[in-house]
Amino acid sequence: MTGKGYPALDRYRVFVEVRDIAVNCIWGHKIGDVFEVDPFNMGGACRFLYAQLYPYIHVLLSGATPGWATEEHAMSGECPDTYDRLCYRLFLKKR
Repeated sequence: MTGKGYPALDRYRVFVEVRDIAVNCIWGHKIGDVFEVDPFNMGGACRFLYAQLYPYIHVLLSGATPGWATEEHAMSGECPDTYDRLCYRLFLKKR
């Protein structure tokens, strides 16, 4: 999404890749799903997953990478649903 007054969004796109699901995602995500998110668009993520992603979307768009991340401009994490345990990778791509 460009033209929102958020310069990083004019240069980058943010994607979520579903890496693993321990049981079953109630929202319907499957391993291998990749979808775009940004600060203005949930991109198909459930509200709980998006709430988990939201601060890190801003971190990545600011040019930073969380200290525990193993690759630049990307990070991995888990959905807050502790039963289903969806594991994801959040990453940037240039437009």
